[in-house]
Parts: sequence; structure tokens; C-alpha cells
Amino acid sequence: MFARAIRAPRALPLRARVPATLSIGSRFVTTDAASASLSQNVPQSDDEPFQVNLSDESFETYELDPPLHH
Repeated sequence: MFARAIRAPRALPLRARVPATLSIGSRFVTTDAASASLSQNVPQSDDEPFQVNLSDESFETYELDPPLHH
């Protein structure tokens, strides 16, 4: 009985199963921060926060069509 359970597909671990292929539409939006400036120098440590100033004019709005659902 145990040998039959091993051969059954349900006995396979979840990671051994082939994942279902999902068809998800995606859109990418790129922003430009050409008008960005720093209040101070970038710190040497990766853990230390710093502030980046962005002008309100650096943001533009775009109308994107919603992805088509098939």
C-alpha cells in the first residue's frame, strides 16, 4: 500500500510539481529625476539614510490603458 502511494502524483512534494504558468499583463512606468538634488553628500555607509530633494515639476502624469483581460 505504501509503494502505491509513492507512485501517485499527490505523494510528490509541492516543490517537485511543475508550477502553473500564469499569463499576467504588466506595464512599466519610468520616471526621470533629472531635477533631483541632495541636501548633503551621500553617506559612505549603506545603512545611513540621506535625503533627496525632488522638484514637483519632475513628476508627470500619464494615462495608461488598463491591461486587456483574456
